[in-house]
Amino acid sequence: MECDNIYQQARRKILKHSLHKKNIILVKNKNWQVGFIGIVASKLVEEFSRPVIVFAGQEDYLKGSARSVDGINIYDAIMGAKEHLLGFGGHS
Repeated sequence: MECDNIYQQARRKILKHSLHKKNIILVKNKNWQVGFIGIVASKLVEEFSRPVIVFAGQEDYLKGSARSVDGINIYDAIMGAKEHLLGFGGHS
């Protein structure tokens, strides 16, 4: 239920701000539960066929979960911005 709520909120934000027309979709809400953002990112990639990073609140900072489409290495893309991050990990 909570996962569906987060997905619907994220989807509304994406459509309202035309984020689905960008090369990559970044969406955030400090009130979203971190445990659901990976599932939400996967659903959004399926719907919009773009790489997606979903950010949620975690103490005094945001934590993100990224998913991508075939042919785009999201890990390499994030690596290019590593100086702006507290940390990251994962795979292509």
